[in-house]
Parts: sequence; C-alpha cells; structure tokens
Amino acid sequence: MRPHTVVRPTKFTGLSAHYFFSRAVGVFAGVDYAPRKFLGNLGNFIDIPLGIAFRYPAFFGGGLGFTDVGLVLAMPLSGYSATNKTKFGVGVTLSGGQLFKVSDNFMLGFGGAFKFFFTSTVSGVPGSGSPKLLDLDIGLRARFIL
Repeated sequence: MRPHTVVRPTKFTGLSAHYFFSRAVGVFAGVDYAPRKFLGNLGNFIDIPLGIAFRYPAFFGGGLGFTDVGLVLAMPLSGYSATNKTKFGVGVTLSGGQLFKVSDNFMLGFGGAFKFFFTSTVSGVPGSGSPKLLDLDIGLRARFIL
C-alpha cells in the first residue's frame, strides 16, 4: 500500500508573532488550533509554525504584502478513533497575503496558507497506507502593531 495525500479545506484559528531584523526579512513563530477530519472522525491538533518572514509593499492598494516560509509541528490533542490514533507530525508551511492599514495600530486583509506534513498524523488507517495531509487555508488576516 502506498502513502497518499489527502487535500481538503480546513478551519483553524491561530496567533503568530513576527520580528523583523531588517526592513524586509525577519522570523516568525505561532500557534494554531487545527481540527482535522479523516475517515469521518475528527482529530484536534495544535500546530506550531516557525520560520522566516518576508514583508514588502503590497501589489495593489498601498498596503503591506507578506510571505512566511518554515516548518510546522503538529501535536495531537485528541485521537480520531480507537483504531486510527493521531500522532506527532512534522511538515513545511507557506503562507502569504496582503494587509491594508485601518488605523495606526491595526491592519486587515486577506491571505492563504498551506501545510504539508512529511510524516503522517494518523496511524493504522485501514486500506490506505499512511496518509500525508496537505492543509489549505484562505481567509481574513488581521495584524495588531504594538
């Protein structure tokens, strides 16, 4: 049985912090709550993305563009079922988008992200080998400037 990739939209909530040591390049770290559904069962994960952050003038509208590239660690909070246990996962993440200034301390915009896991976050899935998950996300982004 070969490993396969499961692609499906996800809903997650997260918080990240960015530190820029130059005008365009910095680092980021975050924490996301990511429920994942597989074979009709729900598993809950805490994802920890971390890596390199880039910012640049937005493509339109005079805002701020951003791209984050790095690793993501997935820590299970609950299992899928008695036979399909969740487990720790490691992968890559890439996100980006555009923000627009609302006030001096707040920006609002849109963005997208994906997370691809090198290791399966589910064990013992009957008849399907070891799935590797690709999480896709499109949604609103907000940035508070402290």
